[in-house]
Amino acid sequence: MHSPNLPFLRATEYGLKCFETGELTAHDPDDYLRRLKEACLSIDDITLLYTGEALDTFRAGNYLASVVMIGVAAESMLLRLVDSVDTALDSAQKRSKFQQETKGRKAKKQHDEVLKRLISPAAPLPAELESVLTQHVGGIYDLIRRTRNDAGHPTGKRMERDETHALLLLFPKYCKTVHDLLEWLGKNLI
Repeated sequence: MHSPNLPFLRATEYGLKCFETGELTAHDPDDYLRRLKEACLSIDDITLLYTGEALDTFRAGNYLASVVMIGVAAESMLLRLVDSVDTALDSAQKRSKFQQETKGRKAKKQHDEVLKRLISPAAPLPAELESVLTQHVGGIYDLIRRTRNDAGHPTGKRMERDETHALLLLFPKYCKTVHDLLEWLGKNLI
């Protein structure tokens, strides 16, 4: 039955492709968040809150706001990783030095210190984590952080839809790697 009062809707070519292939897309926030929760069982409510806001603002065409929100979600995961690295350090001396380098410091400094500890030969990560550490926790986080900083300061720079969508699609890879690191650090000392 066709109602003349309802708007006519049709799937775009892109939408059909995503539906047929089962691709992740930021255009379907419920599916995006469901997949994120399935991949990262330990994801916290704060990260989910900001990720949801990023998806909502993306769908509304507010790309600057979306980039800032996904940047905050990425930083939330980073802060959890900082805490896990601190807890996993195998001596009071290492913990004290790490805390001096991270407590009250900017996210970039905390990020660098985490990577320094995880890339260290003293912390031999499993091969599957070591192979993606620099790319996901180093590269993706840095890209999201830099873009967030550009968007979050009054520079007048605008964000494009495709660039914002790309960051939203990269974010789950970063989250999954952080999640796997959190699990590993919970069982191992470095």
